[in-house]
Amino acid sequence: MAFRFGGQLFAITNQAVLGANPFCAFIAQARRARLPSRPAPRRVPAEQQTMPMLRLEMHPGRTPEQKREFVREVTRVAVEILKCPPESVDIVIQEIPRELWAKAGKLVSEA
Repeated sequence: MAFRFGGQLFAITNQAVLGANPFCAFIAQARRARLPSRPAPRRVPAEQQTMPMLRLEMHPGRTPEQKREFVREVTRVAVEILKCPPESVDIVIQEIPRELWAKAGKLVSEA
């Protein structure tokens, strides 16, 4: 690898920095020596992996029973397809008023 500093060209080898003073060579070797070795990636079984949070956006007006049934089914499908425990599935329902929702260039409240 080569780099230019102060108009002077330096080339780094595994042994030293060519064209630099001994102090620069010492610094370059010290930096290489401090580079941490990367551990091998750890494989985590699918059932132990953290699930992403599922965000469900809808207009207000559904009953608590409808929401309860909906999140039950969403959880069931996530568990079935993603092969994860139900405890790892987080769901957030956000109700967005019609006056804050637009479709095809028009507010849903005005359609």
